[in-house]
Amino acid sequence: ARIVRVLRDKQKLDEKTVATATMMPAVQCRERLHELSLAGFVDTVEIPRTADRNPSRMFYLWYLNPPKQVSAALRGIFQGMSNIIQRADKEASGRAALVAKSRREDVVADQSLLADSEKKELRTLGGIQRKLDAAAVRLDSMLLLINDIAPCSATK
Repeated sequence: ARIVRVLRDKQKLDEKTVATATMMPAVQCRERLHELSLAGFVDTVEIPRTADRNPSRMFYLWYLNPPKQVSAALRGIFQGMSNIIQRADKEASGRAALVAKSRREDVVADQSLLADSEKKELRTLGGIQRKLDAAAVRLDSMLLLINDIAPCSATK
Protein backbone atom coordinates (compact mmCIF):
# COMPACT_ATOMS: atom_id res chain seq x y z
CA ALA A 1 0.00 0.00 0.00
CA ARG A 2 2.87 2.37 0.77
CA ILE A 3 4.45 1.78 -2.62
CA VAL A 4 1.20 2.47 -4.46
CA ARG A 5 0.60 5.60 -2.39
CA VAL A 6 4.10 6.94 -3.09
CA LEU A 7 3.82 6.21 -6.82
CA ARG A 8 0.40 7.86 -6.92
CA ASP A 9 1.78 10.99 -5.27
CA LYS A 10 5.10 11.22 -7.13
CA GLN A 11 4.09 9.80 -10.56
CA LYS A 12 7.23 8.06 -11.92
CA LEU A 13 10.11 6.99 -9.68
CA ASP A 14 13.14 4.77 -9.92
CA GLU A 15 13.48 1.77 -7.64
CA LYS A 16 15.96 3.44 -5.29
CA THR A 17 13.72 6.48 -4.78
CA VAL A 18 10.69 4.25 -4.16
CA ALA A 19 12.65 2.35 -1.50
CA THR A 20 13.75 5.60 0.15
CA ALA A 21 10.28 7.17 0.05
CA THR A 22 8.58 4.08 1.46
CA MET A 23 11.31 3.54 4.07
CA MET A 24 11.73 -0.07 2.96
CA PRO A 25 14.94 -2.01 2.39
CA ALA A 26 15.89 -1.98 -1.30
CA VAL A 27 15.62 -5.77 -1.64
CA GLN A 28 12.15 -5.88 -0.09
CA CYS A 29 11.02 -2.91 -2.19
CA ARG A 30 12.29 -4.61 -5.37
CA GLU A 31 10.36 -7.78 -4.45
CA ARG A 32 7.15 -5.85 -3.76
CA LEU A 33 7.46 -3.86 -6.98
CA HIS A 34 7.94 -7.09 -8.92
CA GLU A 35 4.87 -8.65 -7.22
CA LEU A 36 2.80 -5.55 -8.01
CA SER A 37 4.04 -5.65 -11.59
CA LEU A 38 3.08 -9.31 -11.99
CA ALA A 39 -0.36 -8.53 -10.56
CA GLY A 40 -0.76 -5.69 -13.06
CA PHE A 41 -0.82 -2.79 -10.60
CA VAL A 42 2.43 -1.05 -11.61
CA ASP A 43 4.41 -0.74 -14.84
CA THR A 44 7.89 0.34 -15.82
CA VAL A 45 9.10 2.70 -18.47
CA GLU A 46 12.63 2.39 -19.86
CA ILE A 47 14.61 5.57 -20.36
CA PRO A 48 17.94 5.05 -22.14
CA ARG A 49 21.04 6.84 -20.84
CA THR A 50 22.80 6.30 -24.15
CA ALA A 51 21.67 5.91 -27.75
CA ASP A 52 22.55 2.19 -27.93
CA ARG A 53 19.61 1.20 -25.66
CA ASN A 54 21.73 -1.26 -23.71
CA PRO A 55 19.61 -2.60 -20.80
CA SER A 56 22.45 -2.06 -18.34
CA ARG A 57 22.52 1.63 -19.27
CA MET A 58 18.86 2.46 -18.82
CA PHE A 59 16.78 4.05 -16.13
CA TYR A 60 13.72 2.03 -15.18
CA LEU A 61 10.97 4.20 -13.75
CA TRP A 62 7.99 2.67 -11.96
CA TYR A 63 4.54 4.21 -12.36
CA LEU A 64 0.86 3.47 -11.84
CA ASN A 65 -1.42 2.70 -14.77
CA PRO A 66 -5.00 3.25 -13.46
CA PRO A 67 -6.85 1.45 -16.29
CA LYS A 68 -4.55 -1.53 -15.85
CA GLN A 69 -5.11 -1.40 -12.07
CA VAL A 70 -8.87 -1.53 -12.56
CA SER A 71 -8.48 -4.39 -15.00
CA ALA A 72 -6.28 -6.32 -12.55
CA ALA A 73 -8.74 -5.75 -9.70
CA LEU A 74 -11.67 -6.89 -11.87
CA ARG A 75 -9.73 -9.96 -12.96
CA GLY A 76 -9.13 -10.84 -9.30
CA ILE A 77 -12.79 -10.33 -8.40
CA PHE A 78 -14.04 -12.45 -11.29
CA GLN A 79 -11.52 -15.19 -10.46
CA GLY A 80 -12.75 -15.12 -6.87
CA MET A 81 -16.37 -15.40 -8.01
CA SER A 82 -15.45 -18.33 -10.23
CA ASN A 83 -13.71 -20.04 -7.32
CA ILE A 84 -16.74 -19.53 -5.07
CA ILE A 85 -19.12 -20.99 -7.67
CA GLN A 86 -16.85 -23.98 -8.24
CA ARG A 87 -16.51 -24.59 -4.51
CA ALA A 88 -20.28 -24.38 -3.97
CA ASP A 89 -20.88 -26.86 -6.80
CA LYS A 90 -18.26 -29.23 -5.39
CA GLU A 91 -19.71 -29.07 -1.87
CA ALA A 92 -23.27 -29.67 -3.15
CA SER A 93 -22.31 -32.47 -5.54
CA GLY A 94 -20.36 -34.27 -2.83
CA ARG A 95 -23.51 -34.44 -0.72
CA ALA A 96 -26.07 -34.71 -3.55
CA ALA A 97 -27.71 -37.86 -2.20
CA LEU A 98 -28.15 -36.33 1.25
CA VAL A 99 -29.57 -33.10 -0.20
CA ALA A 100 -32.00 -35.08 -2.36
CA LYS A 101 -33.09 -37.11 0.67
CA SER A 102 -33.60 -33.99 2.78
CA ARG A 103 -35.87 -32.48 0.08
CA ARG A 104 -38.17 -35.48 -0.18
CA GLU A 105 -41.73 -34.73 0.92
CA ASP A 106 -41.81 -37.36 3.67
CA VAL A 107 -38.52 -36.10 5.15
CA VAL A 108 -39.63 -32.46 4.95
CA ALA A 109 -42.79 -33.43 6.86
CA ASP A 110 -40.93 -35.57 9.44
CA GLN A 111 -37.30 -34.62 10.16
CA SER A 112 -36.93 -37.67 12.41
CA LEU A 113 -36.42 -39.76 9.25
CA LEU A 114 -32.93 -38.26 9.05
CA ALA A 115 -30.17 -39.76 11.17
CA ASP A 116 -28.30 -37.50 13.58
CA SER A 117 -25.18 -37.73 11.42
CA GLU A 118 -27.21 -36.68 8.37
CA LYS A 119 -28.67 -33.72 10.25
CA LYS A 120 -25.18 -32.71 11.33
CA GLU A 121 -23.91 -33.04 7.74
CA LEU A 122 -26.80 -30.87 6.48
CA ARG A 123 -26.00 -28.21 9.10
CA THR A 124 -22.36 -28.30 8.01
CA LEU A 125 -23.36 -27.94 4.37
CA GLY A 126 -25.69 -25.06 5.25
CA GLY A 127 -22.88 -23.29 7.11
CA ILE A 128 -20.52 -23.71 4.18
CA GLN A 129 -23.16 -22.41 1.76
CA ARG A 130 -23.81 -19.36 3.98
CA LYS A 131 -20.09 -18.56 4.12
CA LEU A 132 -19.74 -18.92 0.36
CA ASP A 133 -22.81 -16.73 -0.19
CA ALA A 134 -21.36 -14.07 2.14
CA ALA A 135 -18.06 -14.15 0.24
CA ALA A 136 -19.93 -13.78 -3.06
CA VAL A 137 -21.86 -10.79 -1.69
CA ARG A 138 -18.60 -9.16 -0.55
CA LEU A 139 -17.05 -9.66 -3.99
CA ASP A 140 -20.19 -8.32 -5.64
CA SER A 141 -20.06 -5.18 -3.48
CA MET A 142 -16.39 -4.74 -4.44
CA LEU A 143 -17.39 -5.02 -8.09
CA LEU A 144 -20.10 -2.38 -7.62
CA LEU A 145 -17.61 -0.11 -5.87
CA ILE A 146 -15.10 -0.42 -8.71
CA ASN A 147 -17.84 0.29 -11.26
CA ASP A 148 -18.80 3.42 -9.28
CA ILE A 149 -15.21 4.64 -8.99
CA ALA A 150 -14.03 3.87 -12.52
CA PRO A 151 -17.08 3.20 -14.70
CA CYS A 152 -15.38 3.81 -18.03
CA SER A 153 -12.36 1.64 -17.18
CA ALA A 154 -14.40 -1.23 -15.78
CA THR A 155 -16.42 -1.74 -18.93
CA LYS A 156 -13.46 -1.92 -21.31
